[in-house]
Amino acid sequence: ADYMMACHEIAHYAYDSKKMKHAWNEVVQAVEGKDGFTFKGNVSRYAWYDKYSYSKKIDEAHSECFAMIANPEYKHGMLPKAVEDYFYNNYFKAAEG
Repeated sequence: ADYMMACHEIAHYAYDSKKMKHAWNEVVQAVEGKDGFTFKGNVSRYAWYDKYSYSKKIDEAHSECFAMIANPEYKHGMLPKAVEDYFYNNYFKAAEG
């Protein structure tokens, strides 16, 4: 749990650019509610917490997905391809191969 929490918090710092936020917003709009996938249902309740504004929900969804993919137990395909592509292309390039 501590590892996942640390990854979540690191993701908030790694996400600090308008370009990254714009790209993530496009991913969220492409996958949320599609093919039965929701961040709240498939990632965590915190990833799409009801009381948060839309932009805060997007930020938390980003950090929760980052932590999920950074987990050594993560298996390819647990998240939609667009989500995986975003993280592998922007954060985990060196870890792929």
